[in-house]
Amino acid sequence: MGPLDILKKYFGYSSFRKGQEEVVEALLKGQDVLGIMPTGAGKSI
Repeated sequence: MGPLDILKKYFGYSSFRKGQEEVVEALLKGQDVLGIMPTGAGKSI
């Protein structure tokens, strides 16, 4: 199950918002991540 499958199953969205997918992919690779995003950008994902 990939990131898009999990996004759809648990959050009900079919695509990531701008910037979300890059953060998720980096986390899955075990990289350290600091995501600074504006209100409404979907930080809770």
